[in-house]
Amino acid sequence: MMVQKKAEVRVFVDGIYLKVIDDLISTGYGSNRSEVVRKM
Repeated sequence: MMVQKKAEVRVFVDGIYLKVIDDLISTGYGSNRSEVVRKM
């Protein structure tokens, strides 16, 4: 049961992370996800 919970949290965190990256792309921080990640 604990493993299941951890997986859900992981997906949730990844989702937030991708949303933040997409927001940075839309503000012109980078042209794509890999570029934004490199700058972090």
